[in-house]
Amino acid sequence: MPKNLQLEPDEMKEIIEKEKEDYQEINPLEMKKVLVIDNDPDYLQEIRGDIENRYKGTYVRDMDKAKKYLSRHDVDYIIVRDIDVIQNADKG
Repeated sequence: MPKNLQLEPDEMKEIIEKEKEDYQEINPLEMKKVLVIDNDPDYLQEIRGDIENRYKGTYVRDMDKAKKYLSRHDVDYIIVRDIDVIQNADKG
């Protein structure tokens, strides 16, 4: 996982709040792309609600799907709530 793209959920919320302050209409073609990785479907729904108007999100439940997605797509940010998900994937 590219470490320079990884954000903790709190870091992403800070970015969202700052961008809300600087609100302007966003062209859907210019939306930044975010990959969210978490095995909790409720959390994925929650974060989707937080970012869907400002970012183009892709939501996956495990690292295998995340790696497959990243092999074919570029993203601007990666959100992983549980750092153990990354560490366990790096071991396997």
